[in-house]
Amino acid sequence: MIDVKFKDSKSLLDEPKYEEIMNGKTVVDLRWALERGVSTATMSAFIIAQRIFEIVDKRYKSEGEETPYLMIFDEAHEYFPQSRKDDEKEGLERLINRIMRLGRVRGIGTILATHRPTDLNDLILTLANTKVVMRADEDALKKIGMEEFSSMLQASPAGYSIMRTFSLKVHDLIFRTVKDS
Repeated sequence: MIDVKFKDSKSLLDEPKYEEIMNGKTVVDLRWALERGVSTATMSAFIIAQRIFEIVDKRYKSEGEETPYLMIFDEAHEYFPQSRKDDEKEGLERLINRIMRLGRVRGIGTILATHRPTDLNDLILTLANTKVVMRADEDALKKIGMEEFSSMLQASPAGYSIMRTFSLKVHDLIFRTVKDS
């Protein structure tokens, strides 16, 4: 992820070629980094997201064209500081805010998956045009403005969801996921 110079050598282990990675489907799984600590995972996520945003932003500014790209942050609540102890996450939080604000016009879509929306900051929740909720406690639903579905979701079987979007011609869509057997 970062350039490393080997001791007593002129060899350099370079970062990945992000433009090549972006040409196809790529999954970056940071579980290995999280096993080494939150700082490692946060730094890794920041570097990757920053490099990708820089490439897309440069293309947009020089060519005026969008670069269709989708960034997915699973367990998104992990990237947002919840206390003073999480100062190291603030840079990544600001970057995700920036990607969500500026990325859309450049072609970057963002998905934040979390079971703890109460840990996300208000700007992120405002910038999220589409919200999908499954069973959640009332505080979580209140945080995203969907508390009116609390009793329905608590009584529903697994897989029932509600999507609120301003992208489609419907405001709220109730659906159920189906497991393949």
